[in-house]
Amino acid sequence: MKDETYKEIQLKAKLSANRVGFDFESYGQATLLLCELILKNFAGYKVSYTEALFLNSMSRELIRKDGRTPTKLGSQLLCEVYYKHSGLQSDGCVWGKKYRCKNKNPS
Repeated sequence: MKDETYKEIQLKAKLSANRVGFDFESYGQATLLLCELILKNFAGYKVSYTEALFLNSMSRELIRKDGRTPTKLGSQLLCEVYYKHSGLQSDGCVWGKKYRCKNKNPS
């Protein structure tokens, strides 16, 4: 995927998420949620109402008309976020460590 396309999708994701009601502090956080929702939807799991609004606002170019399967661009986005060459951490891994809560009191 070209860098311009990747950055354009990140920008659209953040703007769309803010319109729906999410308050993301960065483009990476919005892109991470978008990819997680694409995967969750493809696996057949249900998403919340707000998540569905966000996913549907981005889905025209990323999800096929069947409502589940990622398009070529959607698949490229998932690969761009979750895969890097060996020895490098993917963007999704870096964003996940930065934006996901950690269990502070393990039992």
